[in-house]
Amino acid sequence: DDNGDALKAGTTITAVNIRDKELNWISLGDSRIYICRGNELVQVTTDHTYEVVLHENKEAGLISEDFYDTESKYSEALISYLGANGLSLMDYNEQSLELHSGDKIVLMTDGLYKYVDLLQMREIIINCENLSDMILKLEDNVKQYVSMKSISRDNMTVAIIRIK
Repeated sequence: DDNGDALKAGTTITAVNIRDKELNWISLGDSRIYICRGNELVQVTTDHTYEVVLHENKEAGLISEDFYDTESKYSEALISYLGANGLSLMDYNEQSLELHSGDKIVLMTDGLYKYVDLLQMREIIINCENLSDMILKLEDNVKQYVSMKSISRDNMTVAIIRIK
């Protein structure tokens, strides 16, 4: 900060390594990686948010429905991130994922998936051949959603890789 004190801040991260049509990834926080193959769009990462902890504890019978409902207002809080003592969980694949020609790997921040319905996202990614146009259409969907809801938007970062 302005006084020279350490900030209690952090960031989410997703990263991929593709070698010989094999994919490896790492993820921290709530940024995501999806694989689009054929007509399917599948999230391969796990969000590191309080919501995941709440859901797991509710399913295991460790917390009541009332506690779950009360705590849900904090569900978006990150429980693992890069920076200031935030690294408690890391998501990565232990075995490489074989990629096929035509597969698309989509890395995104919550500034996209919070505002674009998964089915809309899937349709854009499947049906749009040009990667630049694909990103512009996703951006337009975000703009429409936040305008319609009269809300401020989060930052959005998207990277799409198509396998030849």
